[in-house]
Amino acid sequence: MRRRAPLLLALWLAAAAALSLAPRALWSLRSEPSRQARILSDYADIGELLLHRVPGAGSGAVSTFRMPAVGFLAAALVSHQRVSWEAFALLAQAAGVLLLCALCALLCAGGSAWGPALAGLALLARPGGLGDPDLAHCALPVLLVAGLLVWRARETSWKTTVLLAAGIGVSLLHRSTLAFFAPLLAAGELLGRRRPWPRSAWRQALVLALAPYLFLAPWMGLNWSLHGRFIPFEHGAASSNIVAGALGLEETVEGEAVSLTGGSSAGILGWAARRVLAHPGQYLGACGRRLFLLVSWHPALFLFAAAGWWLGRRRRELGHLALLAGYFAAVHCLMAVSPLYFQPLWPLLLALAVGGGASAGAAGLPRMGPGWALWAKAVLGTALAAALVFAAVLSGAMAAYPSAARLSGARLQERYEKELRGSPGHAWLYGQRAAVRLAQGDSAGAAADLARAVELAPQERRYQLLLAWAQWLSGKPAALQDWSFASAEVSTAGSTDLRARVLRAYAQAAAGRLDRAREELRAARMLEESLVVVRGGRSPRSAAVLDELRRASGAVIVAAASELLSRRPIAVRLALLPLLAEALPGRPLPFAGPWLEDAATADPRLAEGALGRLPPFIFDGAARRRLSGVFARLPDQAASRRLLAGLARFHDRDPAVRLAAAAAAARAGARGAALREIELAESFGLDREGTLEAALLYAELRAADQARRLYGRLPRLRARDAAQAVRLAGLEAVVGDSAAALRRLDSAGVRSADRSLVLAAAGLYIELGRPERAQELLGGLGSSDPRVALARARLAAGRGDRAGALRELGLAEAASDDPELLCAAATLYAGLEELARARSLVDRLSRRPALDGAAALKLASLAAARGWRVEALRCLRRAGAAPAPADQVVSAALLYQRLGLHGESLRLLDRAAAEEPGNARCLSARGVAKALLGRKEEALADLRGAIRSDPRLLESYLSLGSLLGGREALAVYEQGLAVVEPRDANVVSLLRRAREELAGRKKDSGKAGF
Repeated sequence: MRRRAPLLLALWLAAAAALSLAPRALWSLRSEPSRQARILSDYADIGELLLHRVPGAGSGAVSTFRMPAVGFLAAALVSHQRVSWEAFALLAQAAGVLLLCALCALLCAGGSAWGPALAGLALLARPGGLGDPDLAHCALPVLLVAGLLVWRARETSWKTTVLLAAGIGVSLLHRSTLAFFAPLLAAGELLGRRRPWPRSAWRQALVLALAPYLFLAPWMGLNWSLHGRFIPFEHGAASSNIVAGALGLEETVEGEAVSLTGGSSAGILGWAARRVLAHPGQYLGACGRRLFLLVSWHPALFLFAAAGWWLGRRRRELGHLALLAGYFAAVHCLMAVSPLYFQPLWPLLLALAVGGGASAGAAGLPRMGPGWALWAKAVLGTALAAALVFAAVLSGAMAAYPSAARLSGARLQERYEKELRGSPGHAWLYGQRAAVRLAQGDSAGAAADLARAVELAPQERRYQLLLAWAQWLSGKPAALQDWSFASAEVSTAGSTDLRARVLRAYAQAAAGRLDRAREELRAARMLEESLVVVRGGRSPRSAAVLDELRRASGAVIVAAASELLSRRPIAVRLALLPLLAEALPGRPLPFAGPWLEDAATADPRLAEGALGRLPPFIFDGAARRRLSGVFARLPDQAASRRLLAGLARFHDRDPAVRLAAAAAAARAGARGAALREIELAESFGLDREGTLEAALLYAELRAADQARRLYGRLPRLRARDAAQAVRLAGLEAVVGDSAAALRRLDSAGVRSADRSLVLAAAGLYIELGRPERAQELLGGLGSSDPRVALARARLAAGRGDRAGALRELGLAEAASDDPELLCAAATLYAGLEELARARSLVDRLSRRPALDGAAALKLASLAAARGWRVEALRCLRRAGAAPAPADQVVSAALLYQRLGLHGESLRLLDRAAAEEPGNARCLSARGVAKALLGRKEEALADLRGAIRSDPRLLESYLSLGSLLGGREALAVYEQGLAVVEPRDANVVSLLRRAREELAGRKKDSGKAGF
């Protein structure tokens, strides 16, 4: 009887494999031969990119949605070795059977033949026990780890520990399911030992817990190089299941579940944790229902596995195998599940049943010989060696890919030509090159490539759609308009039809038929809603989630528009943008910001018109911040401020938009407007980043008190780069922390390549009393730049070198035509008492036809301060005639008052008040002008209006009190001194002195406080 034991075991295992795999495999091949291709083709894209070393179309990088092993293997076998998808699936099934046989052989070696009988009963209870044959590859890494785990449990040593760690590491390149198993196993083994632990025990545990993650180093390096982020596993692949699980659903959903969190996939885990803590009973109940659902899928198999574990509960290898099976089930039951996720679990349960049965010494059955263990170890060792070779090849491909991902232009075309010469019948390569050509605007070349791809792979509808799109771009619209819609089921066909709808909508918009474009987008939205499914959705909770998901659907529409339309003419994209917002109500569109950036760069008026047609929800917070920063940096300052005002119209409480508007106003010389925008941003609430930006802007505007107030709220500041380091040093200099500013400047690493940054750093060094450092920085810039000459002139003037300063000023004046720089030169001439040269320069600049308002105002201020009335009036007329912000107009009006021309001053102030009726500075200045013209009642009304508009503008209290006199004036002064945060400490002193003089008290005006 003993001699027949190996034959008996082989028969049982062959029967198990036949019963579990053959019927379903034959059925799938007979009914739908392309099913495997549909399942694995998405996986293969990442492998194709790594094998061919070409940039991916669209993002230009390898996707992080899946781990690379399966895709790389599928691409290598199917595309390069000409293995059919059906043969690939059958190879995976055969490998799975072989690994399962090896696992069972290890468990049965030396035990009873009752185990194989128990396995056969389990399979007879439910044929197909190993799951879907098309996804047999999912079980391979887990089966390999299970075999190595049992081997190590039987023979714990350094060799088996290293082998198990390597097996787990290889599995992580396939999927991240076992990401926490190695530390869990190591901790369990240590805690199960008696203390003190032997040195070899904790060293082995440490190797087992950490070594598997070394296999992820190439993957993490690839992601860091391409995406600039630390991504150790799949990124976003489980987001939908995590959200559905936190919401209390048992099974998975087809749809964009991330939209139910109100954010992006980056904060999914935090959102899920908060949701679970808020509804722990609902979540735990859902976990229990998932576990019950899991058991209900294979109840007989679970029963036999539990019986097997009980029978062999004293065997260490069965305990380790049960831990692996329990870990696998528990990890998945924490989120929404699908039967497909448990493909690797069924063989583990079968092996538990086999091993437990072998532990029970049934009478009359033979014992299994130890030779089975040697055979199993040989199989597992060979499988691990092959897996390690594959992992090494894959790691090499990942290490080599970043340089290929940066290919562009002629070098990229050369790479495609080389790859196509080696694989002339490869449809994927033609499709990828066509996508690159479409992005570059070569529609004719793309159409030729896509025609070849369709010829080689006629079943691929994505190539057919891209061919129709390329033909439309080439002036042949028939193919796109006659597109045949295939189905509305959850499949590649449904996704392709959605993309076709979006492309047809763009084509209608380009032809000016906006109503038809709207109809296409409406049909696309209805199609995508029909694709949303909540599996097992019979409960009221599932129905509610389904309704919400359908309302939030639109991910495929958004992806198609972003990928295929981003390089199309900007005018047509902007015409389509409101229609996309209408088809996806309440949904931010990630491409809306970049499209408006393109428009603002090409034609600010086009962007301004588009802003007026868009709904507020179309931008999320990140897009608004980026867009406002782009608007603030536009060279056309007037357009910049108009666009920021348009953005603020429907995001008026967004601090980021207000801070960007403040930056634009500061750049335009409108200090008062900039200060008001920063204060508005503060009133809406600033996060840490916003507080820092507000403090930096206050520092640049020389509002020391406000900058100091915000600076005190910030923790220790770290600069991202040299540019931010210089800005932070400027903030520290303004708030009075000179030592910190100097330390930051010294460590900023400013390089002469960025002249503007060097000049800013040199200016700060001069301000902080370190002219020698400023000289060192400026010395590396050469003498041809007039900005450098002006900075050296300031440096020479600061150290008393008048001749050197005049020499450098002459160089700057001769080399520059920039009014702002020449205005600064005139100011420095005046400071050096070279009044003739300063006046001559002011006169010359004031006659220029292209002098803008801000430069004219600066020249007028300089001329008025020196008593050059003719030049001052000429500059003021130029400043008043040019379009300018209200604050700039007010400054010009105040200069007219200084020159005694109160009528001209009032005319400008009336214009500024009409543009900004609530501008407190304008109302205050107009009240003064009217008072000087003898219109006291009107002056009183304007001054009181200025106080109502901005209680912190203390000049209004001072002017109003001087008009009123007596007790009324005293009350006004007291009201002004009661302001919590006044803007100007000098005006506070004047206000206090006026109050004291009026009250007849003589107090020391230098005392602090009110």
